[in-house]
Amino acid sequence: MELHLNSWINHHYEKSGWITEVPGERIREAKRLHEERKGNNQDLTLLECLQLCDKRELLLNSDEFLQKFKFTKNRFRSLLGRAEKIRNELAHSQNSIIANIEWDNFIETIDRAESFLIESDGEVERLAKEGADFQDLLI
Repeated sequence: MELHLNSWINHHYEKSGWITEVPGERIREAKRLHEERKGNNQDLTLLECLQLCDKRELLLNSDEFLQKFKFTKNRFRSLLGRAEKIRNELAHSQNSIIANIEWDNFIETIDRAESFLIESDGEVERLAKEGADFQDLLI
């Protein structure tokens, strides 16, 4: 899901224009992490070093993105907040990935994330068929 979000950020913010939209301390932390990872021979972009909450805020500021995927700001904020919680549970849990998440919320979040990914893939295909410039969206 983060790969798709990265692609849409690149698509909606021309030439890394998103950098000026990220608060100073947040972009400094991303730059620090980017330099650290480059030193470890990890080929990541600065955007890939942003936290999910920063990516969420960038896309919340893109009316075009929200309209394209029929998100309200609250619905998109909720989806990414829940997805981030699941991701954190997967990364940090010892026994059960749903110990701190209600089963219904877990299933609904996975379903919504999957729907977004299907729509995102479909939008890229639609743009390709129209001959539009979509190189920044290739995942």
